[in-house]
Parts: sequence; structure tokens; C-alpha cells
Amino acid sequence: MLAELPILGYKTTKNCCAILLLFFAYLVLAGFPLLFAQARTQRQAAGQRKTCKLPGYPEERVAEVVAASDALPAPLSADAAIRIAIKISPHCPALAKELLQRAFDQADTVKGETEYRRTPGSYLTDSRLSYAANGSSLQTDRLSLQSRATLAMAPLDSKLAIRLFERIAAPRPLAAACSSAFVPDVSIYYELLGRILQLFQARKPQNEAEAQEAFVKMEEVVGATTSPVQLISVASLLEKQTITSAQLSTLLSGLAAAIDSFPVDNRSLAASGHWRSVTGTPADAVAKLVKMSRDHKVSSYSLVQAYRNYLERSLRGVQCQDDFPKGSASLVTTAKSLNESLAKLGPGIEPISVPESSPKFEPGPAEGKYWSTPKTEALLMDGKHLNFDDEWQAYTDEDRKTPEWQDRVRLMLNHMDDWRPSDEQYPTDYYHQRCMLFYGILPNLPPGALYDKVVSEWMATVEESSLQWDNPAEWYFEVTRFLRFSKKTDSAPTPQSVLDSLKNSSNDYLHAAGVLAEFLQ
Repeated sequence: MLAELPILGYKTTKNCCAILLLFFAYLVLAGFPLLFAQARTQRQAAGQRKTCKLPGYPEERVAEVVAASDALPAPLSADAAIRIAIKISPHCPALAKELLQRAFDQADTVKGETEYRRTPGSYLTDSRLSYAANGSSLQTDRLSLQSRATLAMAPLDSKLAIRLFERIAAPRPLAAACSSAFVPDVSIYYELLGRILQLFQARKPQNEAEAQEAFVKMEEVVGATTSPVQLISVASLLEKQTITSAQLSTLLSGLAAAIDSFPVDNRSLAASGHWRSVTGTPADAVAKLVKMSRDHKVSSYSLVQAYRNYLERSLRGVQCQDDFPKGSASLVTTAKSLNESLAKLGPGIEPISVPESSPKFEPGPAEGKYWSTPKTEALLMDGKHLNFDDEWQAYTDEDRKTPEWQDRVRLMLNHMDDWRPSDEQYPTDYYHQRCMLFYGILPNLPPGALYDKVVSEWMATVEESSLQWDNPAEWYFEVTRFLRFSKKTDSAPTPQSVLDSLKNSSNDYLHAAGVLAEFLQ
């Protein structure tokens, strides 16, 4: 129609334009109710968030902290909400419940399923694998976040805690390959289950179903056991429960059937006995359960036999090279050790025989050793010479106040100026190594221009790292270390200048981290 306007004459054109203006005005006016409705909904949502009158803090301060937690990536946001809720819960239970519910729901969007920890053995603390483990240690995976939120909810609202728990699927860890340096740590789930069972027992059952609810849940979770990493958590849970002999017999039979279905998983079988919520090995777990069975005068034969068969399958299965040395002598030694532990569990268990041939061995993962390039080797030497002089004599606190020592700090900072992420195999290697060098300086620098320069350069490193989007937890681990190393001792408060540097950052995540650190310290 507009293409025809020039040949219609001025009057027609003017009329058409008037019609168009009226039409657009109609659209705008028609949209006003919707806009008003959206604005009203936003105001209502903001108004629905509970307020909090916390001793020593104005309501606006608490609101600012809650808003800061909203600004973080999902795993860090949920973690922050839980920590805020725990702090304010004695005085502001309604807001604490709201934050815990939000954290639980938000955890559904988190990619990592469980916490992972490094397998035992000798490994480097300054390596790619160790820093990946450091990120996992923050418990910002889905299972940990939802378990933590529910544990914090239990004293506030037991019914809601039970409902949240029912939304968490019992963990079923997969086998860990030898090519992985990590095994899942799901022990927090069993810690939570123990708390939920207490809530079941504390309420007066209204019917037979409620009376059996605790046992039914234990039976369900025991049947979901899929890995040796769960055994000590299961055993520690059961030994704390008040159960009948018949119930224990049923649970042991269910666990025996689960162990019979375990895949060979020598990485998990050899994993450390130090878990998040419990300590112990699979052998310790079976010993606990055998003791329980003796106390209840029920048979543990099927459980021990299932465990024995699993050990035999494991001895003949694929071995992880970094966990099990090659050679027939080692097989004989291992079989003897296993049989000695089985003999302590009771009579009638057939010994495990030594395999006739060596099993297949698979290599472990590459460690990703840090400080191995010419550039980082030189920088590491700079860092060492902030602790030791040229004669390798340790510097004292007085030495570090001298201009000569501070000149060494400036020299290292100058050497770091032409170092780029592209100089390393992975950008994460650059990020972590650079942060480590800053941490070696910060605790030993007095307040002043040089201290501020180190903080500023650390800030730039963290602000520019792509890890904040690719792996928020591993990125945030360095923020927690920065806060720790920015002070002389762990018990000292974080310097206000450091908190202000975070709060004044143009990076939304660092700003939020500063607001939270100031509130939660």
C-alpha cells in the first residue's frame, strides 16, 4: 500500500498516514494493560521475598546479599543461598526457607551430578588434575547442593525437608575408568538420609505405611547400591538405625544382591577411605555389617560371599596401572591379603585363588604437571626466591620489610607481564599458576602500593578467565584462596581493602563474591 502512495496525491497520502498513526496508537494503548500487568507481577515477586531483620544488619544489607547470590552462575548461586540461609536461619527462618527452596530448585540446572575426589596415591598438588579436584571440593554439584539445602531445611521445616528429600534420586554411581583420576563421593546423600530417618522416627505414625516408611526407604537405597564407594556410607548408616533382626536380614540380602551386580571397578575399589561424611574402606564396611549381623543373630554369609566373589572378579579384571604393580609376585601378595581379611569375617568362605596369568593393565590419566615450560620454570624460581635468598636461606618477616625483598616482588611481577594464556597448553593452566604466584606474595606484603598492585593484577587475571563460564566452581576456588591468602592468618578478618576491591569490580561475579564474603566472614 505504501508503494502506491506517491501516485494518489497529497490528500490521500495525508489521510493514509493519519490512519497509520491511529493504528500504531491503538497497538500501543492495547499493549499498556499487558505492560502494567508485567510490571505489577515483577513488583509482587519482589514484594513476596521475605524480609530479614538480622541483629547488626539493616534489612537493606541482607537484601543486597541475597541479590548478590542471584547474580552468580547457577552452582555458585545455589551454594551462596545455602550459606546465607544457614547464617540467617536463627533470626529469619522464613527467608532462610525461601533461599533453601530456591537453592534446591536451582541445583536441578547444574551439570555436575556428584562430588568427585582424587584416587589415593602419590600425586602432585600443583597439577591440572589436582586443581580440577579442588573445584569439585566446593560441593557445587547437583547432589551435594540438594543434599546440603535439605539438611539445612530439616530444623526449619521437617515436612518440607522430607518432601525435598523425596525429589532426590538415590545415587547410582557408574564405574570409574582407569583413565579417570576421580571417583564419585556420594556420602553426603547418606548423611542426609540418616537425618531424614530421624525425622520419620520423630513423628507419630498415622498408619502402617508410615510406620514402615523408614525401613522401606532403607531397603530402596540399599538396593540402589552400584559401587564400592557406597559401601562404607551404607554400613555407617545402618549401624546407627534401630532395626529388627528380620529387617537387617532383608537389608543384608538386598545388599548382597547389589554387590553381585557390581561391575569390576578397581579404581573405585582402591579409592581412599576418607570421604566427605564418613571414613572407611569397602572391607571396613563389610566388617561393620558382619558385626551387626552377629549382634542381631542373623546370617551374613550371603553378604560376605557376594563381597568375596566381587574381590575375585576384581583381581582377575582390568587393573589400573597406577594402583596395582605388575607381576605375579604382586598377585600372590594381593590374594593373600584379601584372604586374610575374608577369614576375619567368618568361617566357610572359600579362599580367593591366585590368577594363573597376569590381568590386563590400563594406564592412568596424565597428571598435567604445572611449572614445566621454560617460562613457568623461571617464574617458579622467582616465586621460590621470595621465600629464600640466593643462598637458600629462608627469609624472616623482618627481611620481607626491606626494600630489597620488595624489589624481588616487583621483578617477578615484571616477568609476569609478558605471560599469556596462549603460552600454556590450556588456559586453565595459566590461570591457576598465575594465581599461585600471587598467593605466594600476598600474606607477606604489608598494606601499601605494592600490595594494592598485586591485588589489582590478581583481579585482572580472574576477571579475564574464561573458566568463570566454563567451570564456575574451579574458577571460584581461586576466589576462595585469594580471600584466604590476603590475610596473615586464617583466623584474621579479610582486609577491607580486599573486600572493597572485589565489591568494586566491574565483573558481576566478583562484585557478588565480595558482597557475600563480607557478609559471611
